[in-house]
Amino acid sequence: MKSTILATSLALLLPVQAALADNTENTATLPQIVVSASRDDATLAEIPQSTTIITRKDIEASPAQTVDQLLRNVAGINLSTVPAVSKDPTGQSLGMRGLGNVTVLVLLDGVPIMDPFYGTVQWSKVPLANVDRIEIVRGGSVVWGNMAVGGVINIVTKKPTDNSGTVTASYGSFGTRSVSLNQNFKVNDKLAFNFSVDQLDSHGYQLTPAQYLWRFPNKGPIWTRDTNVQLITYLHPWASLTGYIRFGYHINDEEISYQYGRNRQTSPDFATSFTQKLNKHSSVTASAWAQEVSFDKYNGASCYWKASGGCLSLPATLTGLPAAQAGDRIDQYYTQHGDQSYHEVGFSTMYSRTIGKIWRDFQVGVDYRRLSASDSELIYNTPTVFGSPTGTLAASVGGSGVQSYSGLFLQTRIAPIDPLLITLAARVDRFSSSIASTEGNNPQLGGGTTVTRFDPSISARYFVTDDLSLRASLNRTFRGPGLNNTLRSYGSAASTPSIADPSLVPQNMLEREIGLDYDRGPLDLSATYFSYSIKNAILSTTSPASGAPSAYQQALCRDFLAGSSGTTCNFYSNAGNERSRGVELIGSYRVMPQLGFNGSFTWTDATLTSTTSNTPLGVQIAGIPRLMGNFGVTWTPFSQLELTAQAHYIGRMNYASSISTGTHTQGSNTVFDIGARYHVTRAIDVTLAIDNLTNRTYTDNTWTYNSPYTQTLSPPRMAFVGVQAKY
Repeated sequence: MKSTILATSLALLLPVQAALADNTENTATLPQIVVSASRDDATLAEIPQSTTIITRKDIEASPAQTVDQLLRNVAGINLSTVPAVSKDPTGQSLGMRGLGNVTVLVLLDGVPIMDPFYGTVQWSKVPLANVDRIEIVRGGSVVWGNMAVGGVINIVTKKPTDNSGTVTASYGSFGTRSVSLNQNFKVNDKLAFNFSVDQLDSHGYQLTPAQYLWRFPNKGPIWTRDTNVQLITYLHPWASLTGYIRFGYHINDEEISYQYGRNRQTSPDFATSFTQKLNKHSSVTASAWAQEVSFDKYNGASCYWKASGGCLSLPATLTGLPAAQAGDRIDQYYTQHGDQSYHEVGFSTMYSRTIGKIWRDFQVGVDYRRLSASDSELIYNTPTVFGSPTGTLAASVGGSGVQSYSGLFLQTRIAPIDPLLITLAARVDRFSSSIASTEGNNPQLGGGTTVTRFDPSISARYFVTDDLSLRASLNRTFRGPGLNNTLRSYGSAASTPSIADPSLVPQNMLEREIGLDYDRGPLDLSATYFSYSIKNAILSTTSPASGAPSAYQQALCRDFLAGSSGTTCNFYSNAGNERSRGVELIGSYRVMPQLGFNGSFTWTDATLTSTTSNTPLGVQIAGIPRLMGNFGVTWTPFSQLELTAQAHYIGRMNYASSISTGTHTQGSNTVFDIGARYHVTRAIDVTLAIDNLTNRTYTDNTWTYNSPYTQTLSPPRMAFVGVQAKY
């Protein structure tokens, strides 16, 4: 049966990603892929949710240097156009379908690669040259538990079949360069290795609009260097047992805009997974993983230094630097130093059995994940002596915390009649959190919570014909609060401190989805309607200490504000309920083997339905465009050359919204990208890509109303040239 999912919509993902001449091969091959993100034996054609697969051929046709660049144009994904290499690692969040950040579970060979503290995605940990395919399953997933509320992305690595190797190198705008080596060693059919090492350097582009740089003297771009070393051992000791053991070491080093701005993360990690076939119909899969992250963080700043009085204070209403200050010296310093250490360990065991034609199969399994962290934050006043790297200590806060997630899940598939396939799933989860925090010399504060929950799911796909199928799903899922929300309090009295809440409980989500898929010859179409209801949404509210949601936060806010003129803090709390609903339309048409068109359109309506925060109800959530779209064309004029062009549309978007200041909207933006790939020989390829061809100045991030200098710009025009050699 033909694929009724998005087989040819893979072309939507990157400008040169779909420059594949042999569409027939794709259509014949993709339906046979077992989508491991589903945790059952479902093929691409059977998945009851909207699903996209990025194949190895797509990746090789793309000039993307990181996985986040591959995913940016996938329908339904909410991912800032600011590259991960130009962001603070605490801001590399991923959302889907308007659900906000930290709502997509990202896996590497079935193992989470989420930052244990911030819940962000560790994009720099994935060597692109080692990826075989990427599975994107939209919608909630009961069988994965925490965080799999908007969808699941599983990155599947290549398995060595010989002693081949690949060397890649690229150079582009803003001094961006990358090199990688990926080497396979196949000893025999029972033992093989893959060794990879890669490094990416980028001097970055200026994130602040040029007309406001006077407010931030000597502010520069973010310089980044990501380094990864990884060794994977593949074992097949006997016919019924297969598995792998992976060791990695990762360094993320950033200079954040200022002389004293610095982030440095080091992270060794380990993962293993083995599958033992018990007989022809059943198997057991066991996985385990661990990672440790050390994060040393300095927040830099600068000011104009007055001969008398020290650092010049620039009011928010100031429209230009006073002439009297034009000749002032510039002083650089740091305002905060954070020292964090956090750890993750986890395991998963699953039993799977195939049964028959009507009762297809079932899976039962257990998962456990433990996160622990310590955090020390030192907040400093502005220096009073020129040249001093920092001022006097304003506040100090430290603490430690532990979170654990344990779950038991069951999933089964039933085909009561031939064209109907029903998937039933259920999961019991226990979430536990314990936090202890101290500010200065004050008594220790803390708290925690324990929640047990039951989440069911039902989904189905009905094959009307070989070309047309209908699908529907109903899921109840959850997302636990991150340690960054329950443990880390930071900031200064002058900048409104952010106060964590150790008593935060998980967000609850109910998802409803219906859709259809049509695949006939050169035409593929997909349409999906989705609707989410979110309860206990974790939001940030601003108020005096007396208005804090908990006694813990009230005491910590007062400690931060003591001895200053500050009056308010930002508080994390389960402060509201949300709704997100929308439509996804995806299609592609192959005019001839050498020429194809593709496109996608998404409409998303995401609003708060109740809240105690300062955000208005019934208004589109800031940072989520209602309309987004992609249109692309791929052309292969001759076998050695592949050309692609794509337009990416970002609709009107609320960049700020509050009851006190109102809702403020920015206009739409359309960005054009082009790419080319030339096969010099069977072993050597050369690529060229130009992003933002027209050099449009725009942003797709939120910023503070009446303070345009807080904007974060999306990338200007950038060009990259690369070479790949296989041996």
